[in-house]
Amino acid sequence: MTGHLVLLRHGRTTLNADGRLRGRLDPDLDEVGRAEAEHAGRLLARHTVRRIVSSPLARARQTADAVSLATGVSVELDDRLLDRDYGRFAGDTVASVLERFGSLDAAPDVETRADLTDRVVELLGEVAGGSLADDVVLVTHDAVVTILVEHLGPPDPGPVVVPTGSLTDLRRVEGRWVVDAVGVLPAP
Repeated sequence: MTGHLVLLRHGRTTLNADGRLRGRLDPDLDEVGRAEAEHAGRLLARHTVRRIVSSPLARARQTADAVSLATGVSVELDDRLLDRDYGRFAGDTVASVLERFGSLDAAPDVETRADLTDRVVELLGEVAGGSLADDVVLVTHDAVVTILVEHLGPPDPGPVVVPTGSLTDLRRVEGRWVVDAVGVLPAP
């Protein structure tokens, strides 16, 4: 994994299973999510992991803790990895928000894509600038992974699909981050 940054989406929660927006709500992993986290930990333990940085929300922390247990690397928390803030729509179904507003971006009180991009690109800049070492695992949420892939990827990456427990791999090439793989579910 040398020279790579892995974005690990947290394991599943009951809100994920029900198609609900999580945002800043703080549910624990469900049974499937705990298994996804343990599986990701076993997979990442086969590689060099020097640092694990996680969103402070419980579902991400619990996933990061599973990776920590498997790798022996302690977990650091960073608020910039928090899920997108869906405001009063957190807990609502994605379908109901889309039906009312046409897109999440059009719903009032939802964190803007620009604000989300600013905070996650700032963190990525620290990784690229060396304040975080290579061989880092960032444990975060689908909105964060999606915004980074859209920011770094081709002009029109198409729909970005990031299942729970999936890995997205970034590699440094000539001082830039390149997206190698998105939303990969490791084989058991």
